[in-house]
Amino acid sequence: MVTVELVCDQGCPNAEEARITGLAAQCSEWTTSSDTTPAHLRRYGSPTVLVNGRDVAGAEPGEAESCRVYEGNRRRSGVPPTELIVSALAAADQPKGSGVGFIPTTPYLLPLTVAFLFIALGALAFRAETRTALALGVVASDARCSACASENPSRERR
Repeated sequence: MVTVELVCDQGCPNAEEARITGLAAQCSEWTTSSDTTPAHLRRYGSPTVLVNGRDVAGAEPGEAESCRVYEGNRRRSGVPPTELIVSALAAADQPKGSGVGFIPTTPYLLPLTVAFLFIALGALAFRAETRTALALGVVASDARCSACASENPSRERR
């Protein structure tokens, strides 16, 4: 479940505009001066919208109370742009993968990895002292030794 939190100061002039209208039932609101507000939330500027504990603008908590200024649509505002909130909600709603989310976005990575894997296996098969332990090495060495034996009949097979 996605959690949405609004962190603002008691007298923040942008707090009313920053309240998330459609998510009122699912949105927690924190006042930085309140004793019930967790300490890590008191360090954010006002107003701050957090989705799953992360600032929608990507800012880290500061050391002092401050007003927030957001940039979006070629203008500055005291509230986060709707696009930031929507994109943060969409990202939070995406299922978490196996931790390798970059693979689908880099189409060259899989063929490159496979190529290097075959190069490494070929090198192992070529340099293996005992070819019985590596099935690929056995097949590769038999083919190589057969070709060598036909060229040089005096050479012994290992």
